[in-house]
Amino acid sequence: SLSDNINLKKNIKHTIEIVVDRLVVKEGIKDRLTSSIELALKVGNGLVIIDEIGKQEHLYSEYFSCPQCDISFEELQPRAFSFNSPFGACSTCDGLGTKVSIDPELVVPDMNKSLIQGCVEPIGEQPRGNWYSSILKSLAFHYDFNFTTPWKNMTEEVRKVILYGTHPDKKITMSYQSEKFKGEYKGKFEGIIPNLQRRYNQTKSGNMRDWIEKYMAIQNCPDCIGARLKPASLAVTIDKQNICELTQNTVGALNLFFNNIK
Repeated sequence: SLSDNINLKKNIKHTIEIVVDRLVVKEGIKDRLTSSIELALKVGNGLVIIDEIGKQEHLYSEYFSCPQCDISFEELQPRAFSFNSPFGACSTCDGLGTKVSIDPELVVPDMNKSLIQGCVEPIGEQPRGNWYSSILKSLAFHYDFNFTTPWKNMTEEVRKVILYGTHPDKKITMSYQSEKFKGEYKGKFEGIIPNLQRRYNQTKSGNMRDWIEKYMAIQNCPDCIGARLKPASLAVTIDKQNICELTQNTVGALNLFFNNIK
């Protein structure tokens, strides 16, 4: 209780929760509930916890932020829902909803071919005695795949590693051997698609850009998935639907939707 002596260490961050009221959900508690919520928000500096006894706790904030996720939002305004405004447009695609990027279907145009037949077109037939071949051999040893296996028969994990690389935190032993040099190191594999994208962004060679563009296509933005808005704007929902999902409905369907909101 509040009358007890509470010793707090000044160098440790403490969470202090105060019970403002206990209520049973029933008719006629609106005024008392409102007063209790207002008091709790005042005492809690804008935060209030609703504890459903025997179920779960719900944390609410009167500010545009979440203390648990460390996320904050600007005050909601119409411009936040417009992809023509920098306040609402997805920062990755600038509100276009699409990006020109490496297309996996152009990188592997024929899934019936194997690596030894050149199914991954940018690197050609593998292995063929170069540095890339040594890396792929190391991957084959680590992930247990064969160069003669058709691409369509490879596991999803193997195809993902070859195209997109290994996990940043996962290092594997890479071995390399030639007539003049032999060695090994532990590291990550960049992946065919990130490698092409990086070289495209960094190169100043027109020929190199033309070559890489053969494997590029207009695709949905990887962040907004074609919705064209920032995540904060898409997080605002009406009856669990955001503005992008709502605008995909017909006028008649929207009329029914808004009339039936409880």
